[in-house]
Amino acid sequence: MSPSNRTFLALMLILGSGLIIWLQTLVVGQSILLLRVLHVALGIGLVPFVVMPFFMQHRCLLLGSKRSLSKWSGLALEFVFYAQVVIGSYLLLFANYDGLQDSAQWLHLRISLVLVTFVILHFILVKIIRK
Repeated sequence: MSPSNRTFLALMLILGSGLIIWLQTLVVGQSILLLRVLHVALGIGLVPFVVMPFFMQHRCLLLGSKRSLSKWSGLALEFVFYAQVVIGSYLLLFANYDGLQDSAQWLHLRISLVLVTFVILHFILVKIIRK
């Protein structure tokens, strides 16, 4: 599996587990806690070892790109990804101890939807440019 496909799959696994948590009407009782643990474990396990190395390797290509649209979409994707990591880290470390948990969760969800949109658009844009 190529690094880009592996990274895309990792992001979709994390997103999928997060969306299941948001659909709490389908999740009963203690299952929600197990899903949150799974979501955090996927984030902690996949982001540093699959997603971040891909982003760091990609950064060199991105900064050297002469295609402004590709460069812009890559930089936007990187910015949104880092915002998502910061909000996710905040939720993991501090959100249970203050009153901002609901706001942070909504922000985390919204950023993840923007991130997935940017990932898909960037993926399509790069595939079109390469042809």
